[in-house]
Amino acid sequence: MTKRRVFLFRHGETVWNTEGRYQGMKDSPLTELGRQQAMNHAKLMKQYDIYHVYASPLGRVRETLSYIQQRHPISVKFENCLVELGAGKWEGREYDEVKRIYGEQLKHRKENLATFKPPGGESRSDLLARLRTTRRRILDREENSNNHYAIFSHGAVTRVLLMSLLGISISEDPPFSTGNDVVYLIEVSDAIVGVSHFVGGKGPSEGLYYPGLAN
Repeated sequence: MTKRRVFLFRHGETVWNTEGRYQGMKDSPLTELGRQQAMNHAKLMKQYDIYHVYASPLGRVRETLSYIQQRHPISVKFENCLVELGAGKWEGREYDEVKRIYGEQLKHRKENLATFKPPGGESRSDLLARLRTTRRRILDREENSNNHYAIFSHGAVTRVLLMSLLGISISEDPPFSTGNDVVYLIEVSDAIVGVSHFVGGKGPSEGLYYPGLAN
C-alpha cells in the first residue's frame, strides 16, 4: 500500500492574532512576521516537493498562499469545509472583551468543549462534521486524490482534524500547538496514522508539538 503524506499548514500571523482578537470567519491582513512565515512555508514545500494544496477560501489563507506562489509553483483547490471555526458575535472582539461580556458562556464552553457554540457561531462537533470529506481523503484516499499534498487552514481546523485523526476526543483540550509557524506531517500506511511536526521550518520532530517541552 502506498503511504500517504499530508502536510497541515496554518496561515501566517495576522494583525488580529497580535491584537488578541477572535477571527473566526472574519479576516485581517498578515503581519510582517506572517509574511515571513509564508516564506518559510514555501521553503518547506519546495524541500518536500509539495505542489498540490487544498485550502480554506478565507482571505488570510489566500494571502499566505499568494506569497508562497511567488516562490514555489502550487495548484490550489479551495474548499469551504476548511474555513475556521465560526465564532459568531465574538469575531473581531478582543479576548478580554469577550471574557468580560460573555464570562458565563466561557465557563460553559470550558465544561462543554465539543458542543458549545458562541452566539451565532459553531461548535467543535459542527466543525468535525464539515471536515468529513477531508478526513476521508486523508484516511481512505478518495479517488483521484494525491498521496502527497498540503492542507492550508486555521488553528481550530488543524486542532480538530488532528484530534480526530489521532483518536483524541474533541471534548478534551490537550495543549499541543497549532501556531502559525507550526506545520504537521500526517503519514498514513495500512490504516496506521503517524504524526510529526516542524516549527519555524525546522524538523521534522516526532509527535505533536507541546511548547515549553523538549521536542
